[in-house]
Parts: sequence; structure tokens; C-alpha cells
Amino acid sequence: MARRPGLLLCLPLSLAGLAGCSFFGHLAGDLEGAFGGTSDGSCDRRYGASATPQPFCQEIASTIAVSQFGTDCTNHLQGLYTKSLCPRDATILGGCKLDGSNEDGSHTTDWYYDVSALMDAGEAFDPATLVHSADDVRAKCADPKQYSSPGATFVDP
Repeated sequence: MARRPGLLLCLPLSLAGLAGCSFFGHLAGDLEGAFGGTSDGSCDRRYGASATPQPFCQEIASTIAVSQFGTDCTNHLQGLYTKSLCPRDATILGGCKLDGSNEDGSHTTDWYYDVSALMDAGEAFDPATLVHSADDVRAKCADPKQYSSPGATFVDP
């Protein structure tokens, strides 16, 4: 799967003041940013309403646009949004930190998890998306089909 353009395209459009995301989410982000506040947010694709769960959680750290991120997560990607960083539990294998930063100076990281327990409990994941080790995550980070320009760098949990 290529980079998740919904989250990554929504953020720059919103920060530039262009349409493309929820108006109210944009307004809330503007108000938060206008007062100098930043927040963290995460979109856990292992959970939520999506019929096609994914084995990762995308987080954005120190952004003024957390409301747009949350709206896109919930409405477009149907993941589980929280106004905090992704969980660092025992199933985390590693992350792909997107190279560079967003327009507001925030950083985005996709954290990959071992989802075998979720699969044992009946959740259906696409086998092509699964990772089983930190080396699998490293390979995803280095794959230009997965993370096109500017790319991504592997990070330990």
C-alpha cells in the first residue's frame, strides 16, 4: 500500500487554508494554532470501523492541525482516532518516520504492530500488509513503493 494520502494531503491543504477537509475541523485547527498550541494525534488502523484493518497506527506529533488529522482518520480512513501518540505496547515492532516535517513543523510516524493475536480473535487483515519483525518494518520503510519521496526512516519503539 502506498503512503496514506488522505492524512498526508489533508494536513497541508488545511495548513495552507485551502478546502479539502472538514470546515469545522479546519476552524478548530486554526483556533488552536492561532494561540500557539500544538497537540499530538494518532489514527490506529488496527481498530475502528474500516472493513480492511491495517497493522499500523499513524501518529502526528506537535501539530496545529490535530483536528483535521482526527476528522480524516475517523471519516475517511475509519480508524480509531485519539488525541495522543500511538500505543507503545508489547506488540509494537518498529516505526517508519516520514523524512522531513510537515508545514507546521510536526512529524509523522507509522508504527507497525504484530497483529497475530487480533487475527486469532477473528480480525481479518490483508496478508500483504502484515509485518512479523523489526526487519519487516525496516524493509517497508526502505521501500519507495510504500514511502515515496521524501521517504521514511526506521525508528525503534
